[in-house]
Amino acid sequence: MTQTKVLEIDLKNKEVKTTQGKIKFDMANFIPPMRALKLLEKIGLLEKGQKWVTVNPLTYETKFKNVFVIGDSCETYLPKSGYAAHSEGKVVAKVLAGRLKGKT
Repeated sequence: MTQTKVLEIDLKNKEVKTTQGKIKFDMANFIPPMRALKLLEKIGLLEKGQKWVTVNPLTYETKFKNVFVIGDSCETYLPKSGYAAHSEGKVVAKVLAGRLKGKT
């Protein structure tokens, strides 16, 4: 069901209580709302109320020089997946290797 908010999950009775009523289930996959870790807010990489860390989409560098965020925590056009995070990590490695060699 879309456009509903989960209020309670009753595993014993296999029932989800929502703003649109109760939903019975035999098997369910509950996925919480996605967002970056609160820790990133505490250390200044994430603004209050923001779901994802803003990064340069070409380098994954944050507003702080030489600080990079990839994967589920960054705001990019890529999906939140292991494959995407792996690819982003390769980009960051290439950026860092270039910087160590004095390239921009």
